[in-house]
Amino acid sequence: MKENAIKVLLRVYSNNSYIQSVYMWGSILTDEFRPDKSDIDVIAIVDENTLITNNDTLNKSLASEFPNMKINFLYPSELNGATSKGKLTKFIPAECILYDMPSWLLIAGKKFQKTDFVLGHKTIDDIIVGSLNSIKSRFIPKVQDGDQVYFVKAVARLCYFIHQKNHSEMTFRYKDLAIYADYITKDACTSIIKIIDSGWDKKVIDTNTAFFQEFVTQL
Repeated sequence: MKENAIKVLLRVYSNNSYIQSVYMWGSILTDEFRPDKSDIDVIAIVDENTLITNNDTLNKSLASEFPNMKINFLYPSELNGATSKGKLTKFIPAECILYDMPSWLLIAGKKFQKTDFVLGHKTIDDIIVGSLNSIKSRFIPKVQDGDQVYFVKAVARLCYFIHQKNHSEMTFRYKDLAIYADYITKDACTSIIKIIDSGWDKKVIDTNTAFFQEFVTQL
């Protein structure tokens, strides 16, 4: 599946001149990828004047070939600290996305370094604060219907960033949360693993939502 996805992305890059670089990121690059369940996450760094509607058009055109593939646009201005333009950065701070760039897989185009961008110079403490503030603004005091899974994933990433203070720039994997949990994150990571072991069962998620909200609020 990964090889076929790469072929498709090479075609996407070739056919769309506004794309500067195409990267795979996320579970597709780890042993946690499940072809029947996992999404294929893709980042396209695009020219500044690229219309965001092109992102929707691109994903719709790929839906028949790879319904689980999602391409997200990133604009250089966002990565340099300007106002969000793409859809991904409306939900995840650009610095938190950029943090993992060393572990992304370049498929085509220019190979950027995260330090090519202003936000690539943020410290891990800055990343933690950005992640925490984003979670509080979106999920506190109430998690909206349909956002429960995203809340768990956001808390998991926050725990990952906290662990990065002692285990810098390791690729994110859920199974590592329990291994590297510390006194701050131990209970949250235990709950996250239970949710994953349940197959992301809604009842298990709902049971843990109040705890996650308290965890985030007290940080």
